[in-house]
Amino acid sequence: MRTFARPMLHVAATLLPLTLGAAGCSRLVAVDLTLAEPCGQENQALNGVSSFRIVSSGAEPDGVVAFTSDQPQTLQMGLGDKVVITVEAYADDITAGGDPTAPSVLPKAAGATMPLAIGAETDAVKGVVLIGKVDSFGAPRGAGGSCTAMTNGAAVPGRHGHTATYLPKVNKVLLFGGAVWTPDGAEAFLKSAEVYDPATGTFSALPAPANARAYHTATALPDGRVLILGGFSVLNGTTAPLGSGLLVDVNADNTYVKVIRMRVPRAHHTATLLDDVGLVGIIGGCTGYSLADGCAPDRASGGSTTALTPSVEYVNVEDVGDETLAAAGNLSGGRAMHTAVAFPGGAAGFIAVAGGLNGVGALDTLELVPLAGGSFGDGLVTTGRLPEPLVRHQMVVVGDKTIALTGGQTQASNGILNPAAPASAKATVCDLTLGAGTCNQWADMTSTRFGHAMARLRDGSLLVVGGVSPAGATAEVLRVVPEASAPTWVPTAGPLAVARDRAAFALLGGDDSLDGFVNQVLYSGGHSTVAPYVTSSLTDIYFGSLSFGR
Repeated sequence: MRTFARPMLHVAATLLPLTLGAAGCSRLVAVDLTLAEPCGQENQALNGVSSFRIVSSGAEPDGVVAFTSDQPQTLQMGLGDKVVITVEAYADDITAGGDPTAPSVLPKAAGATMPLAIGAETDAVKGVVLIGKVDSFGAPRGAGGSCTAMTNGAAVPGRHGHTATYLPKVNKVLLFGGAVWTPDGAEAFLKSAEVYDPATGTFSALPAPANARAYHTATALPDGRVLILGGFSVLNGTTAPLGSGLLVDVNADNTYVKVIRMRVPRAHHTATLLDDVGLVGIIGGCTGYSLADGCAPDRASGGSTTALTPSVEYVNVEDVGDETLAAAGNLSGGRAMHTAVAFPGGAAGFIAVAGGLNGVGALDTLELVPLAGGSFGDGLVTTGRLPEPLVRHQMVVVGDKTIALTGGQTQASNGILNPAAPASAKATVCDLTLGAGTCNQWADMTSTRFGHAMARLRDGSLLVVGGVSPAGATAEVLRVVPEASAPTWVPTAGPLAVARDRAAFALLGGDDSLDGFVNQVLYSGGHSTVAPYVTSSLTDIYFGSLSFGR
């Protein structure tokens, strides 16, 4: 016999208690959710709301209902392991005409739960839906109503040069390592990690890992663990790249469950998962006594060369253990501070690598690292090139063998960045048909920027956040509208709290290929964009629309 959940809503001034009952043959399961505005949007997101639209997904069947604020309705939905309940708030009365469950206007505010497991045996569930103004930024709010911020357990709060990794298995974000600028202007690496729980809006510290590290990689594995590799630390009193890594399990009593050994110590590298074959490719990086701004001269050569590596290593996620990672192929040359994305495809899968720097300067090359006999082969330089050299840019997958790149710096003399070097406003899309990459430019962003973050939203739009930009603490969105002749960049409705560089970000709920997609992007930490640098403990959450095709 089918079991249904029956949500019931009751409206209050700025909070919206949401009560769901899952009615089976013999019992009810109550899910009690409360809507709350993010910090920084008090009396804004839910002010002036006249109607709501509630959508459930991940259940059998899914459900949708729309109603005015003073006349709540019941929503029936099936139970499921990953039920996401979306709430959209409208200034207009969407029930006045047409189909109220598919309104023709965008919502004023939107929010969603992280995936909920709601079954016939589930006890009562309580939670908070953070609902923010569409296309704006707010900050986390805990279940008790307080504003929350990350920490690191050190005298100087916050982090930069860290990683933020969303874990679909547990619906949490791992914030690992990083650095802080101390009052005397030195960069101190952090021996700490913490977890952000979007369901409660809170941060909690994890046990300290064995090594401090920053500018490392963090790769989410299918089993819910995170593979941390390389990065800078202080070894024998000198800043140097680590040759070690570890597996992190945020739900295990022994959080750091394995120690991994790389063949080449490296930082400013990439570690990219081809999830269909279970391989992580570790590509390039700095190998010398380097700092945040690139790769320093190699001491073994007397400073005549730059300490970079072309090497590619890999690990099979099924049997990752205490052993040294396996060697694979090589890039066409040393490369660091590049970007890399995966294109799964079984034996035809590959990792695309773009830009970065070598010992001469910034690179304009695209390189594809293909699978070969269950491992990775040598990189293949594509015939197409980027319109300009790029380092500290961003890259995402936007289609079948297609990537988009934004921003970045265009110079890095001798493999070292100069904060005053020219930055780019370009947005480029490249077709990576194997061995024949072709790049074309989209419309320029509204501002030059580098060290920013970029995420592909569910409707195909690209969100660009922060970084170093003459426009300051800004963000913008490339609106991809199928009927339009060309995409256009538009500023977001609300700016970031503070301009920040070397922040980390995570798309909460996964991407559009995963169950449980939500409308929020977490942008965490970073440091000020002009000297003297100050590390930040701020976290900003971007709220996007969950209504598409309008």
